[in-house]
Amino acid sequence: MKKIYFQSITKENTNFLKGLAIVLIVLHNYYKWINPITGQNEFDFSFDYIMRSYIFTMANPLELINVSFNFVGHYGVQVFIFISAYGLTKSFRSKKPSYGKFILHRFDKLYPSFVLAAMLFLIVRIIQEGSLLIDPDMLKNLGIQLSLLANFIPGKAIALNGPWWFYSMIFQFYFVFPFFMWLDKKTGNAGLLILAALSLLFSMLIFNRLEAVSLNSLQFFTGHLPEFCLGIFLAKRDKIKISYWLIFIAVLLFIGGNMNKWLWPFTYVSFTLLLLLCVQNILKIRNNTKLLRAIVFIGSISMYIFACHGFLRLNFIIIANRLDSPLAALFVGLLYFSFVTGVAWLMSETETSIRLWIRNGNGRKALTTSFFTIFLLIIGCFSILFIKNSIELIHDNQKQELLYSSVNQIKKQKQVSDFRYCDSLYYSEPISYFMSPVESYSPSIEISLDSISMKRLDIIQVEIMVFTPDSLASGHLVIELVDRSTNYRLLWNSLTFSSKSEEFELNKWFKFQYSYIIPSGYNRSNYLIKYYVWNKSQGSYFVDDPGIKLIGKQ
Repeated sequence: MKKIYFQSITKENTNFLKGLAIVLIVLHNYYKWINPITGQNEFDFSFDYIMRSYIFTMANPLELINVSFNFVGHYGVQVFIFISAYGLTKSFRSKKPSYGKFILHRFDKLYPSFVLAAMLFLIVRIIQEGSLLIDPDMLKNLGIQLSLLANFIPGKAIALNGPWWFYSMIFQFYFVFPFFMWLDKKTGNAGLLILAALSLLFSMLIFNRLEAVSLNSLQFFTGHLPEFCLGIFLAKRDKIKISYWLIFIAVLLFIGGNMNKWLWPFTYVSFTLLLLLCVQNILKIRNNTKLLRAIVFIGSISMYIFACHGFLRLNFIIIANRLDSPLAALFVGLLYFSFVTGVAWLMSETETSIRLWIRNGNGRKALTTSFFTIFLLIIGCFSILFIKNSIELIHDNQKQELLYSSVNQIKKQKQVSDFRYCDSLYYSEPISYFMSPVESYSPSIEISLDSISMKRLDIIQVEIMVFTPDSLASGHLVIELVDRSTNYRLLWNSLTFSSKSEEFELNKWFKFQYSYIIPSGYNRSNYLIKYYVWNKSQGSYFVDDPGIKLIGKQ
């Protein structure tokens, strides 16, 4: 059977891989919040994410840009995991430092950029909040992140700034890496294979139990041992043959792992292997173009891009969602990446200057550079804030128009076999619907969107009349958006009403209203709106006159 070769990775090729990986990561963390939001199998698994991606792409092929970066971009993290293991193995095998020197070197290389990013984060938050008073909870979360123990504390791994979960994970890997080297020396490839297998087993069997206590196995280094072990294995060889059947299996595992939860843990290592092989073949064909050189440069400062991109994205996301266009979102995304790259370069120059200042003792020039860098960052953040506020002002001044309105009396939905229709208590027509305690549903009202100008649709407003003598009564007014071609539910949103609320009076009819701003990308004519009342309480009540208004921009 034919084979291809994996060859030793040069420093330039390493930077190219880092550059490609950081582009995937930054645009993933941007697009995951751009409408329409599909979800992704990153820290949890759901087949719904695949279905949403498919439906949105079929409705508008340009959404493939969003779907691709959103769904696949997070795998760029695995490339950094692989490169870390690969580079450390090469270095460790040639120099064999003591454990203490090894750990200190890793801290010296990575931790200062993390601290610099944390300082910049505080500056950005002060600008965004418009106050010099810093929230104590925010400082507490920042301290947890800087302690490198965030992934051990329930709910804190992605608190404050999502991408920073990586620091806790990678530093914990550094602490155990010398043990991996010892194990590899004693057992060879068998030890690496056992570690990878135990990691996959751990991810599959322990995931739900950890999730129940707000922890995630994929935020620990143990959840990524297959990628670490792959890096160690390939670093020991200058050249290795890889059969096509192995590539075929990797493709199947990646596709199957995004459709089946039991195969899901295999997607990370399979994607890493496939990307490595693709990149090596690309570099063989063309290795000196301007684009490739640009990606190599981006890779050289990728550590700083990763550190700062998470907390600089918010205003760009707001702008892109206001513009409401896949092409506009791409343009804003490229501006965002350019801005983050510029900030990262300034951070890199600042750290270099500070190191020179400390090393040489003659730091006037370095100090001036650092001050000028921070000044530029502040001015840049103010500029982005101004752009965001301008876009919001334009949006807020847009006039609205009623696109559709209907009040559907319960009588129209009546089914002979349902005993819960009541003609002794009602609001308008002589019939209402009785909501019995615990898990009962009102008749569902469905609105087809064929005759409505959906691109203008902005708000879905639903209402219901409610009557109850029961102080335990409460319910949910639910809105669903369903794709008619697949009968798949794209959205589910609800608002709770309760007889204990101040505006609610017992033994009187009460109008309950719920307005939902529909995300852009969901406003397609092939969708169906459904709304109904869901009683999950121990109380009972009557409902009548479900109404709906669709409000759009003029």
